[in-house]
Amino acid sequence: MRRILMATAGALLLGALAPASALASPPTHPSGPPTSATSRHSTRGSHGHPSVLFVLRGTLGAYTPASSSADGSVSITVAASNFGRATLRGQTLVIPTTTKTRVVLHDRAPITAGDRGIVKVRAPKDADVAALEASSALEVIDQGHGSAGSGSPPASKGSQGTRGKPTAAPSPSVLFVLRGTLGAYTPASSSADGSVSITVAASNFGRATLRGQTLVIPTTTKTRVVLHDRAPITAGDRGIVKVRAPKDADVAALEASSAFEVIDQGHAS
Repeated sequence: MRRILMATAGALLLGALAPASALASPPTHPSGPPTSATSRHSTRGSHGHPSVLFVLRGTLGAYTPASSSADGSVSITVAASNFGRATLRGQTLVIPTTTKTRVVLHDRAPITAGDRGIVKVRAPKDADVAALEASSALEVIDQGHGSAGSGSPPASKGSQGTRGKPTAAPSPSVLFVLRGTLGAYTPASSSADGSVSITVAASNFGRATLRGQTLVIPTTTKTRVVLHDRAPITAGDRGIVKVRAPKDADVAALEASSAFEVIDQGHAS
């Protein structure tokens, strides 16, 4: 009888201890999520400012294209920037270029010092000049010379003049349709631009300035040429030359822009 009572008491004791052991066991296992969350928090804190795309607008200087064996570079005197305006405005930066840098030429002409242009660089948002010059350019866009041959970038809309008055916004680009008498014509080739001359009798823009003037307009392989009865263009033919340029463009500015289309209308009857 005594043995039965002892066995019963032992069973009851084991039954009472088992739930406590089951409840105590889970905390002994390490939990994955808290450690992972802590790691993510410390990673975010180590990154600093996010990387952004700087769009630097201004005047291009020396340009050396990259090759398979060496990086190149492009210099730009900054007139405007989407980030770091106060720090970068007026600064001349030399940005490295690589074979992955996208280069957009103006009318297929080489980049020359004094051209207006844009350089895009990815760097931390708080990057200074040194940090930008340590980053490779993502894209370089040559916009050609300013109107009337000026290499200075056009004043941005709403910028303040010397007397505190807003500077006029740059003139919009329009399509000049020059009508008159064609002169010498040299077709463009894959290796060189061509040209066409026209003595202007009428124009949709700048009539007073352009009438009677003889302009020599560059042509490229993209210039559309419409012949008269499939005959070659000859001096003395009536014709039309279309050029896209700022609305207030003068002779020099038009001669610095490539022809969009040349139409030969044949000799006057």
